Amino acid sequence: MNKKLKFEVESAEIISEEPSSEFATARITAFSDGISRHDTICDVDTLKKTAHTIYETPLIYEYDNRFSDFGTHPKGSPIIAGFVVPDSAEFYERDDGTGRTSLSVFAKIWKRYSPQFMEIFKSDGSKKRSVSVEMEIRDSAEEGNLIRLKDWVYTAICVLGEFVTEASPG
Repeated sequence: MNKKLKFEVESAEIISEEPSSEFATARITAFSDGISRHDTICDVDTLKKTAHTIYETPLIYEYDNRFSDFGTHPKGSPIIAGFVVPDSAEFYERDDGTGRTSLSVFAKIWKRYSPQFMEIFKSDGSKKRSVSVEMEIRDSAEEGNLIRLKDWVYTAICVLGEFVTEASPG
């Protein structure tokens, strides 16, 4: 049986928004190797091996009326704002001194069908938010108190509100 996990990990940042275009472009740091707050661990080779499964996955969110912000993982039907661009995976070593490697991708956001999504990004001027990847674990193994992730498929990237804590440090 496959197990589903949600990892609040990194960030999404709007990097391009042409007024005449139907889409805005976001750069998303989606996942990193190392230990997460879910007591899981993955290595760089597995991060790279599974990267292709993130292509064309939906970029989703939930609206939190209390804060006029993104919420956490949708409990009901998520709002789909866009999708991950195929063949956009890039890997880089983080400059935070951890030596961890991160997976970064581009996503296209439908401005016409997701105006609320764009308004939230523009509201505080930062154009940056935390994200969480949702994945289906296909293979794993226990290693002491940790679970080593050996294979998975990404199922969505969820943009998170300002008050949500990520599961993967950094």
